[in-house]
Amino acid sequence: MMEGGVRGPAVVVVAGRANEARRTLEALGVYDASRKIGRGAADDLPADGAGLLLVPVTPAGLADTETAARIGDLGQVLAKVELDASLKQRVRAEKPQQRLLQALQAWCAAGDPSLVKAGAQLGQSDALPLPPKFEVHGDLVMFPASAFSTPQWHDLRGREGFWACVAGALGKERVAIRRAIADNLRREAQVELVLGADGWVEHVDNRVRYTYDVTRCMFSAGNISEKLRVAALPCADEVVVDLFAGIGYFTLPYLVHARARFLHACEWNPHAVEALRRNLKLNQVADRCEVHEGDNRQVAPVGCADRVNLGLIPTSKESWATALACLRPDRGGMLHVHENVTTGEGEQNEAVWALFGAQLCADLTALSAGRVACTVQHIECVKSYAPRIYHMRRRRVRRCVLLKGSLSAEQSKQFQSLHSNQFLVNIECSGNNKSREPPIKHNRGQRRTLSWRG
Repeated sequence: MMEGGVRGPAVVVVAGRANEARRTLEALGVYDASRKIGRGAADDLPADGAGLLLVPVTPAGLADTETAARIGDLGQVLAKVELDASLKQRVRAEKPQQRLLQALQAWCAAGDPSLVKAGAQLGQSDALPLPPKFEVHGDLVMFPASAFSTPQWHDLRGREGFWACVAGALGKERVAIRRAIADNLRREAQVELVLGADGWVEHVDNRVRYTYDVTRCMFSAGNISEKLRVAALPCADEVVVDLFAGIGYFTLPYLVHARARFLHACEWNPHAVEALRRNLKLNQVADRCEVHEGDNRQVAPVGCADRVNLGLIPTSKESWATALACLRPDRGGMLHVHENVTTGEGEQNEAVWALFGAQLCADLTALSAGRVACTVQHIECVKSYAPRIYHMRRRRVRRCVLLKGSLSAEQSKQFQSLHSNQFLVNIECSGNNKSREPPIKHNRGQRRTLSWRG
């Protein structure tokens, strides 16, 4: 056995793609940071394996079938290979809070008497509590608004070298503090950069590269199952419209993995638009995408789409008419509608979800004055909120055809409750008119109240 060697699964990759593979595994949450990337023991790689490296994977990463398939896309997976323990493993074994405490205590001890006194109180009182959590974005560490917020902390954080000490303790180079999300139509991020030249960071998710300014844009690293589902859609011969593109959260999987022939991306936050344009170039798909900056109800293309993505929660209802207008008038297409739906205690979730799909079909049909036939192709619970927070990964499919009408008053009552779920609904729409006109007239009138994520 190698000195300091640790056995476990790994994926075989070409040496030049080792860092890319590591970033992809990190995005999937299955990179084993306790072991080094390397060639392993003498018999782990084939004799002709020059130029190959082993990238360590956590055993849990192979337990999930879908994740294991994504790992397999990177290269051959070996169940048990021997790799050196990471040089940082001993440091990582310590809790980050402990490392931060020790670094700040040393920094205070090297200062004036007032700093020495403060150092003795670190973590020992309510006056100088240590932050319980933080986020990592590459070489940038971001703390919540509550971190370092007491009057005593304000005195320390104003001293020269404080933020450099915090960054160094956590192995980072930049530090930011997250504020409350702006209560405006664009839901802009409110982040103060306290150490570093700028807030631009990069995140790799399922081999898609996202760059964005954390001080101006939000990014959701969760819902990996939904992004994987989008990546697997058959879009090679399709034109897609993403009505709420943001920085490319769904736009990029449509282009990079689903291979959409062309995509129209609508976004009205100028900071998100800047990041989106960068991301299209970064992933080398800018030639297959046109960015429409502005309110999608005013700038979205009409009558061209095979598929429309409405990735806005809690509701995208204000743009349903726009989505119908985007569809091809000769054969219709698919709408992917994200929505929050409520179910009550003791109610059967499946029944409420089916009723929701039926109501959505009825609403879309009413918007088109009966000129569009809607069929629910798929309903999936993406995640659940109150009273318990959890992700629903099991897919639930319901089909229905409803050309007109609506739910009864009794059925509608089932949507009133305290339990909220985020849903994705795939709706197939078919125009029943033979003209070349869009299935619904697109109102490009005055902008109405609307908000979506950057």
